[in-house]
Parts: sequence; C-alpha cells; structure tokens
Amino acid sequence: MPDRKTPFLITALKDVIRRIQIKDSRITFLEFNPAKVISENIEEPKLDEQVKPKVNKESGYGKTLGHNGNHFNNLDLYHVKDFFLLLTTRYNKYGQPFLTEVQVDKFIERAFKDNRSIPKVRFNAQDGEYALIQDLFFIFYEICINGFESRPTRGKREKYIKLLTDNFEDFGTESSFKGNFRLKYAGSEPWLIDVNSTIKKYSGNRH
Repeated sequence: MPDRKTPFLITALKDVIRRIQIKDSRITFLEFNPAKVISENIEEPKLDEQVKPKVNKESGYGKTLGHNGNHFNNLDLYHVKDFFLLLTTRYNKYGQPFLTEVQVDKFIERAFKDNRSIPKVRFNAQDGEYALIQDLFFIFYEICINGFESRPTRGKREKYIKLLTDNFEDFGTESSFKGNFRLKYAGSEPWLIDVNSTIKKYSGNRH
C-alpha cells in the first residue's frame, strides 16, 4: 500500500524547489515549467528557410504547371511514366533494358519536374540502338503536340529535342538534331504506337 505521506512530501519538495536560489552558480529555480522551456526554445523554420526543389530558372521550364507537378507540358505525369516505361521493355544486345524503372523515374524528376539536382541519365544502349530510342521520343512529341501542349505549338519541336539532349548523356546538342528529329523507322514503326488512340487514352480518366 502506498505511503499516505508521499503526496504531501512531493508537494512540499516542489514548493522548496520553486523557492531555492543557488546564488553561487547564478541559477534560480523560482518556477520550473519544462513545457514552457521547450516551447520557448524551439522555433519552427521560417517559410524561406524550408527546403525547396532546385529549379533551373534559365531552362524555360516551370512557366506552365501541368498535372501532378508536370512543369514541361499538360500531360498527367502518370501517363508520362506510362509512356516512357516502354524503354524498360526493349533490350540492348547484352540483354539490358534501355532504361530501368528507376532511371525512368529520375528522368521524369529531372525533365518534367525540373529538378536539376538530378544528374543526367545514361541509356543502356549500343551503337545502332539510339535510332530506336529517338523514334520513341519523336512519337511522344507527336502525341503531346497534338493533345497536351499549350498553343501556339509552332517552335515546340526544339523543346522536345531538349528532352533528349538536356537530360541524357548519350545524345548530342540541340543543334545536331534540328533537321534530324523524325522517325528513323518510318513505314515500319517498331514501337507499335498509334498516336491518335494514345491521345484519346491519355485524355480520359487515368484509372
């Protein structure tokens, strides 16, 4: 059974602590309130001190906000990933996918969310396989320019060329693509993507 004197002793001890002054060490225990001490010494970070994503202000991105944080065009990022996951289904001559899903995510973070702290991605491709990759990006351009790009669309070709040149280590400069950004496998498109049906698919409910 608890000692009935215990509550009285605790109360008395607290009363003594509140009144004791230790003059030698210049510490005063007149009122000890731990909750008050904690709240007065911990400050919430100010808004301008909070971590913000690194954005390249000179890239031309971030002017138009699309779906799910897409700063590149008006296509839902769910569909952006759905499209570029096709790169995980094609393999180089060593049996490696052109990109892994992790690499696709990094590419989207860098190119579509404009997070330039993400380094450029490198394709797992060999000579002769890059034309196939370029075809997929050109098809993406055709899909977006006809359904998910702000108007006017004139001059947007260079923007989609930069998806390759600005975000992958394997491709050259924008100028080297200006007259060369087109289907390399015209007439025998190997990705089997119908542009019109894909636009219709991506325009509907993503689920």
